Amino acid sequence: MFKKVEYTSINGKRYAYFTYTTSKADYKSYGTVYMTCDNGTAHIFTLIQNEVFYGSAEIDDFIDIVNSFQSK
Repeated sequence: MFKKVEYTSINGKRYAYFTYTTSKADYKSYGTVYMTCDNGTAHIFTLIQNEVFYGSAEIDDFIDIVNSFQSK
């Protein structure tokens, strides 16, 4: 399902992430799961993209949204 766990920094926090694919007869979709821990609380976000929209522009938009979150 997924090949390896990678790491990235979003809003100054280190996130582990992995991408998995699912295929149907007429399309493929990609799911990327981002995980981090902040003050003892796990934060998990999933970005699911159809193969038509899969790419860096949508990932950048997703990261912008995550950057806008504030922990309390």
